[in-house]
Amino acid sequence: MASRRKLTSGMWSSIWPDTFVVIGITICFGFIFLYRLGYQSLQSFDEAWYAAIARNLATGKAAPFFSQFNGAIYTDHPPLGFWLMAASMRLFGINEWAARFPLALAGVGGLLACYWLARSIGGKQAGLVASLMLGSSLWYVFRSRSANLDILVSALMTVAVALLVSALKKPRLIYLAALGWGLALLSKSVVALTLLPGFFIWFLIVPLKIKPKLFLFAGFVLILLAIVIPWYRINYLWHSNSIFYNLFTIGLRSGTNHVSLEAVNQNLLYLRSGIGKWYYPGLISLPVSVFLVFLKKIPSTIIYIYVWLLAILTPLALSAKTEVWHLIPAYPPLMVVSAITLFALIRLVATHLTPLSILGRNFIPLLATATVAVLALLQLKSFWTLVIPSAFAVSQEADIAKKAAIYHQPLYLKAYFWPAAVYYSGQDFITFLDLAKDAHQVMVTLLRQQPARAMFIVPFTELDSLSQEDVNFTVLERNSAYALITGAD
Repeated sequence: MASRRKLTSGMWSSIWPDTFVVIGITICFGFIFLYRLGYQSLQSFDEAWYAAIARNLATGKAAPFFSQFNGAIYTDHPPLGFWLMAASMRLFGINEWAARFPLALAGVGGLLACYWLARSIGGKQAGLVASLMLGSSLWYVFRSRSANLDILVSALMTVAVALLVSALKKPRLIYLAALGWGLALLSKSVVALTLLPGFFIWFLIVPLKIKPKLFLFAGFVLILLAIVIPWYRINYLWHSNSIFYNLFTIGLRSGTNHVSLEAVNQNLLYLRSGIGKWYYPGLISLPVSVFLVFLKKIPSTIIYIYVWLLAILTPLALSAKTEVWHLIPAYPPLMVVSAITLFALIRLVATHLTPLSILGRNFIPLLATATVAVLALLQLKSFWTLVIPSAFAVSQEADIAKKAAIYHQPLYLKAYFWPAAVYYSGQDFITFLDLAKDAHQVMVTLLRQQPARAMFIVPFTELDSLSQEDVNFTVLERNSAYALITGAD
């Protein structure tokens, strides 16, 4: 009876701390990511774009395997993110909050996966610190409150790697890792492909006999293909050219991955602006952690994090077309390495310094965790007003597009906010005049030849030039930035 009571006590003592941490992360960052989530209009690129695609799915205007935007099939990205946004819209209505809600949940899920991954290698405090660092990074917070796909693919990749590492002890978890990776590939394919080297290494070195290893590999491949192949196969049959364009031109940024010191410096600046206070600790932890691995102070399983980080950063660092949000999938592995290195160093120093060894077991790790928590709070405070709106705000683009929704003429756009115009006007097709070689002259011709048959959204400053060219037009609606006009006889 005593031994049973002791075992039960040990079980609860190991379970409750994790439970408290998971609940704490979920509540704290759930509040940060969801607070006033629908207070601002969707941004044209790419929030309104993706929300318009999701709305078509939610309303039945597009089939699940054929994403559609502005009357055309959209294949730049696979559909998982759009499916989730469409499901949210079906539940909560067609609005900004519903479009952003699934990505906010993905942001919280990514933090929990980061905690799980760092904990599995470096312990519970390393897991907590990694999640605090990630959750207080500016661009992670910003994108978690945005209807974009970066956080979704980042979270799913982190889940897949956490399962991959756990599968070293329980090999059958590789099936769930395949599920996580497949869903990541169904969110943003090219960046998710960076997990391939890690899975290759796992199958290469996992200590299993040939037959069970082949059995695991066959199941892994079947699960992966079952998730990824249907959408790619269907869209390849119908739109083979656009699928290749998605993979090799957009995803790989063909012709831009050349070695350039200027590009590397720019991308390091992007990384620094994205993670703030964690930039230097992150960079320093990389060589230090390698040294600690050789000293056997960090488990060798951290190699999977190195491979993951290297596979993401190498092409991005060298590309002149990398944007700050492209680096978000690199945040979780960098934070995991930083947190694991921090506590490995504490343990190393504490074992060699007698005064610290007395305190090192509990007090110093607790102090380090508290310090990171304070720094995380300070960093969140520093950009709080940048990501959390103080009041409801409707953008000028959304305002003029909503005003256009009450009219029924064909709509032309002579301004660079095509996705927002499509989303907020509710029109299935808008002609984007800036795609034309001489957009202004095309608009003048249409106003003269088809008076009152079409509407045009134009910058307010363009009205003077139309008047100077003796073009007759009527202003239907206006705001401080744009006007909705039509031709006049």
